[in-house]
Amino acid sequence: MRFATRSWSLLSLALLVVWLLGYGNCRAQSSLDLFDTPQSLAFARFLEQQRRFELAIDEYQHIEKTAPGKLEVRLGILRNFALANRPVEGIVAYEQWDAHPAFVPAELRNKYIGLHFQSRDYERLQSRLNGGLGLKEPEQTRVRLHLALYQTDWRQARKLFETFEIQHVKQHRLTYAPIMDAVDDLHYRKPWLGTAFSIVPGGGQVYAGQWVDGLSSLFLVGVTGFEAYRLFHKRGPKNVLAWGLAGISTSFYIANLYGGQRAVKRYNEKKDAGIQQILDGVTVRDF
Repeated sequence: MRFATRSWSLLSLALLVVWLLGYGNCRAQSSLDLFDTPQSLAFARFLEQQRRFELAIDEYQHIEKTAPGKLEVRLGILRNFALANRPVEGIVAYEQWDAHPAFVPAELRNKYIGLHFQSRDYERLQSRLNGGLGLKEPEQTRVRLHLALYQTDWRQARKLFETFEIQHVKQHRLTYAPIMDAVDDLHYRKPWLGTAFSIVPGGGQVYAGQWVDGLSSLFLVGVTGFEAYRLFHKRGPKNVLAWGLAGISTSFYIANLYGGQRAVKRYNEKKDAGIQQILDGVTVRDF
C-alpha cells in the first residue's frame, strides 16, 4: 500500500515537472510569436492603416527590441513618428540606433532627414550635414537645396538648383522646378513703404492688399479726429471730452503707422508660407 502511494507520488511529481517544462516552452514561444513574427509585423501595419499611430509605434518598437536592425521595422518606427507629429522623438530613435552613415539604407536616411524638416530643426540638420550623413551626390545637393528653400535663402537655393544642370539630374529638376518658378515670381513689398503710406491713415494696409483693415484705420482715425475737432471748435480748448477724443485719435494714428509696417511684413511672410506649403508636399512625398 505504501509502495503504491509512493509510486503515485513520484508519477504525479514527474507529470508536474513535464507540464511545467511544456508550459515554459509555450510561454517562450508565444512571447516570440507576439513580438517577432510576420503576424506581429502585419498587426503593426494594420494599426498604421487604421491611423492608430501611437499604438503602431509601440508595436514596431517591440519588434525592434526582439529582432533589432530590420529595415521594414525601423522605417515603420520613423514613418509613424512622422504621422503622429512626433518628429523629435523619431530623430532621437534613429540616432540611438547608432549605425555608421555608410551602412544606413538610403530610404531610412531619407526618413530621418524628413523628420528634421517636419520639426523645423534646421540648425540640427545643418550640423548633421556638416558632420557627415553618408550622403553622396546628387543627394547632398538635393538635401541642401531643400534646406535652403525652408530657410528662405533664395540665392543659395537658385545656385543649388542650377547645380542639377551639371549633375544631369532631370528628375530632381522636375520636382523642384515649380517651387523655383514660385520663388522667381516672388514680389516682396517694403515695410518702410508701409509706414510711409500710413501717413495717410490706412495707406500701409492698402499697400499690403488689406483693404478692409486700411478702410477701418481711416474710419477710426478720421471719426475720432473729426469729433475732437468739432468739440474743440464748439466748446473751446478746455473741454475734457475733446481732449480725450484727441488722445484716442492720436493713439489710433500711431497704431496705424505701426500697423502699416506689420501688414507689409505679414504680406511677405504669407508669400514665404506659400513656397513652404509647396515644399511640404515634396517633403511628405520624397522624404
